[in-house]
Amino acid sequence: MVDFNKHLAAGKPEKKLHPIEIYELLDRRSDKGPLRPAQIAVLSTWYETRLAERDIILKLHTGEGKTLTGLLMLQSKLNQAQGPALYLCPNKYLAEQTQIQADKFGIKQCAIGNDRQIPADFTNGKSILITHVQKLFNGKSKFGLGNRAQPVGAIVLDDSHACIDTLRQAFTIRLTREKHGPLFDQLLAFFEDDLKHQSLARTDEVKAEEWNVLLPVPYWTWQNRLEEVSRLLTEHREEEGLLFVWDLVKDSLRDCQCYITGQAIEISPYHNPIELLGSFDKAKLRVFMSATTNDDSFFVKELGLSSNTVSNPLTYEDVKWSGEKMILMPYNMDYHLGHSFIVDAYGKEVKGRNHGIVAIVPSFNDGAVWKSAGAEVLDGDTLASRLQSLKAGDGAKALVMANRYDGIDLPDDACRILILDGKPSAETLSDRYQEECREGSEVLAMKTAQKIEQGLGRGVRGEKDYCVILLIDHELTSFISTLRNQRFFSPQTRKQLEIGVDVSGMVAKEATTSDSAKELSGIIGQCLRRDEGWKNYYIQEMNSVDALVPDRRLLPILELERKAELSYRQNEVDRAVQHLQAIVDQHLGAEDDAERGWYLQEMARLRYATDKNAAGQLQIVAHKKNQYVLKPQHGMQVSKLVISQTQAEGARAWLRQAVTYKEAFLQLSAILNHLHFGVEAKKFEKALQDLGTVLGFRSGRPDKEYGAGPDNLWNIASGDYLLFECKNEVKTDRPSIYKTETGQMANSLLWFEREYADAQVTPIMIIPTRKIGREAGLRSDVVVMLKPGLRKLRDNALSYIKAFQKQDLLEITPQQVFEALETNDLTRASLKTAYTEVTQQLV
Repeated sequence: MVDFNKHLAAGKPEKKLHPIEIYELLDRRSDKGPLRPAQIAVLSTWYETRLAERDIILKLHTGEGKTLTGLLMLQSKLNQAQGPALYLCPNKYLAEQTQIQADKFGIKQCAIGNDRQIPADFTNGKSILITHVQKLFNGKSKFGLGNRAQPVGAIVLDDSHACIDTLRQAFTIRLTREKHGPLFDQLLAFFEDDLKHQSLARTDEVKAEEWNVLLPVPYWTWQNRLEEVSRLLTEHREEEGLLFVWDLVKDSLRDCQCYITGQAIEISPYHNPIELLGSFDKAKLRVFMSATTNDDSFFVKELGLSSNTVSNPLTYEDVKWSGEKMILMPYNMDYHLGHSFIVDAYGKEVKGRNHGIVAIVPSFNDGAVWKSAGAEVLDGDTLASRLQSLKAGDGAKALVMANRYDGIDLPDDACRILILDGKPSAETLSDRYQEECREGSEVLAMKTAQKIEQGLGRGVRGEKDYCVILLIDHELTSFISTLRNQRFFSPQTRKQLEIGVDVSGMVAKEATTSDSAKELSGIIGQCLRRDEGWKNYYIQEMNSVDALVPDRRLLPILELERKAELSYRQNEVDRAVQHLQAIVDQHLGAEDDAERGWYLQEMARLRYATDKNAAGQLQIVAHKKNQYVLKPQHGMQVSKLVISQTQAEGARAWLRQAVTYKEAFLQLSAILNHLHFGVEAKKFEKALQDLGTVLGFRSGRPDKEYGAGPDNLWNIASGDYLLFECKNEVKTDRPSIYKTETGQMANSLLWFEREYADAQVTPIMIIPTRKIGREAGLRSDVVVMLKPGLRKLRDNALSYIKAFQKQDLLEITPQQVFEALETNDLTRASLKTAYTEVTQQLV
């Protein structure tokens, strides 16, 4: 073999260190041309001015080459003898795709093989290890934990927001009743008495294996029973659910939270001790990939980045937008184009279709309606293979993905029509609890907006890619259209949503037929058939998009939350509480009682270990501010619903907060969408509460707020109330009302008489039958709202809001509001009789 290096005039060349020079010498495939301007710009900036920085957030538009950019940064570090170098993807599928890309560009890479061992070429700094985050983020990782972890010189975290979800899962013990029956029952028994104090009915529902009922274990109960819990979990540490988590949480059990449903228990730290993931925590260079549409503030709390790192990403500012999205809300174009129409029209199989139709739903349960229409719902076993066939041109069947808002690429014909069917739902029980407690939270709104924006990007993966996106869920469209939420979306997405609204208006004005379905199909076709007018209009509008100016208002809140948890872990309780108090004092408005109550509860939790009395007083105040947080052990007071204005004035106040008719219509539509038999109980009860507010009443959920009383209560006038027991989840062909249900109504009425003394009450049971079972009994004044009555209530509420279609909501008078309420049988008098029927006792 000839050693050509001996024949070089200048001897053996030194390795190139600049990533751009490295790229020029790669043995890449002939179809891989020069670097793009965005890549050249960010690589030059990084190497020439930011090489010494440990943490870098890399933000580029979709299709501008983030993957190659990250690989070149790692190769530069290897050439500087500062390896090993690790490239982490959010899932196995994307890791395989990245490995293929690296090979095409001539970048040396290696993977963890069937032997599950870390390759020597990685540890010796000869090639980049490309794998998925689950390989690193687990308690049995081959990379090791803590100070014994495999040293890593440089690491790239691709799609970092998706990787955060995996990181949280790595620190979460999840036990199911099905797989961990004895352990599940023992833990439930440990906490049962204290759970009953929170809600007797919900504890019974958990014991009855109701999957959608959630109860938090109070922090005082957890800490008081910690020794027993630790002993029990240690005995089961080798079982599924604990095996890959235990070593990550066993030393942080004191600082864990626990949530229980009828089917699952989750235990996780309030703050993940990521220092245990030594390979990640101690890496000398960490590059966090992030789309330009994402707000990276959560990196501070979840990954421990500094606010300075978040505020100074490495980005290319010459490009404001990328790709083409026609975003439409069909229902807003015509109410006939509702959810059922879209599912039936786009869920059916079409032989020979060579482009993909993909729907994203919040959960597998939400995918059932699509499956019945002919679509295929993908799971973990079928996802990769079906996406490959989709990319190969097999688009006959619409594909449905559950909760896959990130980590999936559907370029070009793989997805020409993307349907978002539902607002993203919480992935963990901890998130579910926060959603229930923190209504109106900007922190949660930003999380939701980010998930939606990630979902919108699944079908457009490059500068020239295009896709039609249909938003078909009322709750989703209401969230997106609400003005206070829009600031959490990027300027690019806000402009695309604005274009969609304008296009819908054009369709209405320039329609050539009264057939709304045909008009919808026509406008979609203009995008898919590459209508030149549409393309030019889109470019014209997108070129006016504002430059990206990140909204950093939540950054100091998240930074203070992180500081509080770190101080607490260091036993500096006073300092920890001071950080949370700073959030309350400096970042919450007078109207933010729900958030104030949340942070007061967090202060109480931190105080409990050192001063139980002070913690108890804080919890009492927290519950007064926010009735959805934990009931205090002692001293709880019921805050009575007392109306302080006329119904018309209250209803007018709700209309004015919506500002525009369109937003009011969308908000009410989202509420009414959950007022159906068969809807999950908590969503139904929340919708009924919100409808009471819309109609101008004081509205509450005593059972949820105090653990006793009815599901819903409306104060419709001074000393006059509507009391609701909601049985909307029962089968609609139910023959009679059961004894347990009449008993619940009786208990609710006793609670009402105790708390509201001589007030008048109309008790209403929402249930699909008026017949009382032979073993049951109800007071004679109890009436029922059947399916027709509930439908009539929805229809009249929608008719009421349409009365203001051509009016300025900021200028309407109470008299105008009253007339609309009266016309639609929504006054206090009508609500007592217009929608209900008397019961019938079976003998």
